[in-house]
Amino acid sequence: MNDVSTAQPDPRIQVLLDKDAIRDVLARYTRGIDRYDLDLVRSVFHPDAIESHGPFHGLSHDWIDTFDPEEFRTVERHHQLGQSIIEVDGDVAYSETYVLATRGHQPGGDEPNVEIVHGRYIDRLERRDGEWKIARRTATIDYASRLVSSEWAATATFVRGLRYPEDVVYRHADDDAELTSR
Repeated sequence: MNDVSTAQPDPRIQVLLDKDAIRDVLARYTRGIDRYDLDLVRSVFHPDAIESHGPFHGLSHDWIDTFDPEEFRTVERHHQLGQSIIEVDGDVAYSETYVLATRGHQPGGDEPNVEIVHGRYIDRLERRDGEWKIARRTATIDYASRLVSSEWAATATFVRGLRYPEDVVYRHADDDAELTSR
């Protein structure tokens, strides 16, 4: 009889598990950015991770420290992850993940108040102490535009997305009545 606790997993299954864990890292990053949950954003990077994001080139944690709390209170953001190509080689992985990022300022006037960026995150991830995190990230821009928009009346009928910790996602469906509150 085989002892399941000491059996090595099928390498193909392990690669699938690794890719799933890496996709979770990428998703937690976007949740953290969009909800301004900086502890969550920091948690996806190794402490010595390097960030190349526009004009910033340095430690990822230093990049996070540049975030302006006032901007996060007044600017709505939404990151939509697209397809990821992930190559796993032991405890190192490389990924290319497409991203559509939108930043919206308060509508009104003739000034552009919506920024739309199509880009990619090019990441090197490393598994250290059994946990996948980003070790190096390069953010690319493939297309960007600025638009003038106005408030859409239908948004008043939806639960509004908020910042950490008030957003509905942090309530984990504890109280259905609370989830539907505006």
